[in-house]
Amino acid sequence: MDQKIVTRGDSQEVPEMKALEMNFGGPFPKYDVCTELGIDPTIFGEENGLRKLRSFLEPQVKAFDNSPIYYNEKQLIDKMIEHKIESRCDQPSFIMNHPILMSPLAKSHAQGRDPTNIRGAEHLAERFELFVN
Repeated sequence: MDQKIVTRGDSQEVPEMKALEMNFGGPFPKYDVCTELGIDPTIFGEENGLRKLRSFLEPQVKAFDNSPIYYNEKQLIDKMIEHKIESRCDQPSFIMNHPILMSPLAKSHAQGRDPTNIRGAEHLAERFELFVN
């Protein structure tokens, strides 16, 4: 976004923001959560999968979030989505294939279509978000 300083009548400087133009014409970019975050979806089915996931994500989250708050695995994934995916969505974009951990009541890909074409389909939710920043 461009920003410039405008002076009001009383000699006070006020920042003026240029409007961001949105293109709703589509097709919209699609971001796969596991691919963008570098997570193998089959990790969710492993015996110590959540522990491995935590050890993979925690250092990455701590690199940009110095909060002393303890995050569970779902919150770690959510923080990474905010940082790595949502920050790139300057135009309307689909964020899809969330881990079933994020939406436990959603139907998994394995229930909805042929699971052989999506690696780890049984661990991914039939969920998408149209994200407009």
